[in-house]
Amino acid sequence: YGAPSIILTLFFLLILLIFSLAGLGMGDTKLLALIFFGLQMNSVLDMFLFFTLIFCAALMQIGLQSLVTRRFPNSIAMAPAIFIGLGLYLATGTH
Repeated sequence: YGAPSIILTLFFLLILLIFSLAGLGMGDTKLLALIFFGLQMNSVLDMFLFFTLIFCAALMQIGLQSLVTRRFPNSIAMAPAIFIGLGLYLATGTH
């Protein structure tokens, strides 16, 4: 274990840059970085699974918020989706 490979770290930083340009907040970016380095992801597949689970949780959050307010939200808080995605990632046991 230890630090992730330089290629994986650069790939992760590229993903964070793209998300930041798309409107991800700095707090969410720092949270994702802490999780990435804390979990010591070793492959792109692990990272892809993690981000896929976060997106699924965010889609569920958008859907539920749309049903409750009867309008599509302009923005959402990503921290709940990140924590739910993290929980689902840890539950898969692939790490």
